Amino acid sequence: MDPNIPSQTVHVHYFVKGEFGGFGGFRDGSKDFDLFLPTYQGDQRAKSLKTIVYAKGCEIATFVLDPLPPGPSRLRFDCQKLATVWLKGVVTGHPHPSELTVQLVYMANWSPRFFGFGDGPSVTIPVAEVAPDRDGRFAIEAPDFANDGVTKSYKGQAEWWVMAWKAGSSDRYSLNADGEISEFPGMLTIERDYSKDLQLRAQRY
Repeated sequence: MDPNIPSQTVHVHYFVKGEFGGFGGFRDGSKDFDLFLPTYQGDQRAKSLKTIVYAKGCEIATFVLDPLPPGPSRLRFDCQKLATVWLKGVVTGHPHPSELTVQLVYMANWSPRFFGFGDGPSVTIPVAEVAPDRDGRFAIEAPDFANDGVTKSYKGQAEWWVMAWKAGSSDRYSLNADGEISEFPGMLTIERDYSKDLQLRAQRY
């Protein structure tokens, strides 16, 4: 991994296949600078490995080892710098929006296809969070995924999930943008620019 990348900002999602079937998981760099991924199920070694890697300030990267070479294998993640955009909005539909924390999550709807299975949960990457003011207004600096190489290669297969929670409670909310049409609550189209403040209505889930 690029030594200039803060290890605690690294997220790695992986999937391995072998004669045992397949399994996946998640690792982050909160503890170790070098991330070690499992390649065995019991005494059976995997035959292939696929990973999705993200670090703050960098473009998403994908790696495929198919077939997986014998012996230890190393993958180096070098940061391709990614700019940011500002997303501004107003939380409505909640009596005390300043008590909430707004979180922006990248929904990689392309990830099941990348990993090679038709149905399954999409990889989610939390990228930023902020507390609104008393009037519900907030501004959040987000990665410019509209100009991210991997995201562009899977055109239309990634979205933002805008959600919120209240500290000290189990309350969770999707924040729905006015006029936004999506299969799931809280989804927002990834754009190169958000020139207008978004009106985001809280929907508990």
